[in-house]
Amino acid sequence: MSLHLTVRCDQSGPTGLCRESLQTHTDDEPEAIDIANRAGWDMGGDGTDRCPNHAA
Repeated sequence: MSLHLTVRCDQSGPTGLCRESLQTHTDDEPEAIDIANRAGWDMGGDGTDRCPNHAA
C-alpha cells in the first residue's frame, strides 16, 4: 500500500486555518515538496506551508 502525501496550508486567519490542500500523488517527501513548489506553494522550510493564495 502506498500513502500519498498531502500538503495543507498553514496560514491562519480570523476563521482558523486556510485548509487549502494539494494532493501530491507521491509518498516521497522531497518529490512532494518539489511538486508543491512548482504548483506555486511556499514550502519555505520553516515548518509553515502556504497555498498560492497566501504565498505572496
